[in-house]
Amino acid sequence: MNRHQAREALLTLVFEKGFLADGENADFADEFDIMTANREIETNDYMRDCYIGIMSHAAELEGKLAQSAIGWKTERMSRMSRSILTIAAYEMLYMEDVPYSVAINEAVELAKTYDHDDAPRFINGVLNKIAEKEGLKN
Repeated sequence: MNRHQAREALLTLVFEKGFLADGENADFADEFDIMTANREIETNDYMRDCYIGIMSHAAELEGKLAQSAIGWKTERMSRMSRSILTIAAYEMLYMEDVPYSVAINEAVELAKTYDHDDAPRFINGVLNKIAEKEGLKN
């Protein structure tokens, strides 16, 4: 499984998680294992680490998205756009081996495949704003 395929599989998990109630003191590693086993999804360490990290930093990532999506409340974004943005923001901020430009490009590609026609441009703009605010762009 390459990283693009891992991101696609991760997107299904993050998207689905948006419909589930949050449990207190959730063990995200167990949650990942159960979700992937139930769906017979092939996994790898990258997917697992991202899922656990995304869930552990969910509130912070939501805040970064809200600050960077000028004129948009995160609740008004489609669930798919929010899921894609969350994965990419996590990669940009926490995955040292993923250049911000790769995270943005992958997010735009996911949006072209799984989201509405205007989503790629919107996602590109929000993620570039995050990259600027976080000093990732030189």
